[in-house]
Amino acid sequence: MSPTAIQDHTPMLDLAWTTRFHYGLDIKRMIAHKRYGTGEIFAAIDSQGIQALMPLFGDAATNRSNKKLLPNSTFTYKPEQDIYICPQNKQFIFRKVYQTSRHYRALPSDCKACPIQPQCTPSRRQGRTVSHSIYKPYRDKVAAYHHTETYKKAMRKRQVWIEPEFGEHLGRRFRLRRILKVNIEALIKAAGQNSKQLLKGKQTSQRPLPPPISLVLLAFKPIYCPR
Repeated sequence: MSPTAIQDHTPMLDLAWTTRFHYGLDIKRMIAHKRYGTGEIFAAIDSQGIQALMPLFGDAATNRSNKKLLPNSTFTYKPEQDIYICPQNKQFIFRKVYQTSRHYRALPSDCKACPIQPQCTPSRRQGRTVSHSIYKPYRDKVAAYHHTETYKKAMRKRQVWIEPEFGEHLGRRFRLRRILKVNIEALIKAAGQNSKQLLKGKQTSQRPLPPPISLVLLAFKPIYCPR
C-alpha cells in the first residue's frame, strides 16, 4: 500500500526492474491494472522493448470539465504537421507544453467568425484550446494492442488468475490503520497467499501455467515501506 502522498503507480517501475534483475527475467510483456496505464509507464516500458498490455488511464484528450462543449475527439490531429484540424477545417497551432500536455490553440479571428463557436468554446477572445499528452505516441501504440487477440487473452488470464486473489485474500478493507500497520497486514496476507499457491503447486492440477515468456506483475498493489 502507498501513502496518500504517493500514487499507486509511482513505485511500479522500481518494483518491475528490481524483480527483473533480481531473478534474471527476460520480460516480453507486462500486464497490469488500468491504474498503472499512464504515459510515463508506457514510455519506460517501451524503451526496454517490453510490450505493455494495459488499459489506458487518465486520457487528457477525451476528458473535459464542460460536457456541453465539443469534445476533443471531434478534432483531428495531423502528426506530420503537428497541428489539429477543427470540424470547420481550421488549424490549431502548437502553443506550449504545460506539465505533461501539449496545447494547441486556434486563431481568435477564426473562432469569432465560426458558426458553431457557442458549441465549441465560451471564449471568443482567445479561441478554443485542444491538448494531448506528451506521451501520445506511446499511448496510441498501447491502444493499438487493445484490438489484438494477445491483449484480450492477457486480460482474460488476469481476470482469472489475479482478480480472484484480491477478493479471497485482501478483502474490501484493512482492519488496521496507518501506513506501517497496513503494510504489515498486507504482507501477512500476501505471505498466506504465497504459501497457499506453493502447496497447490505440489498437487496435480489441470489448470495451465502461464507461459515462461510472460510475466504477470503486480498481483497486489505496490507495497511502500517507509524507512
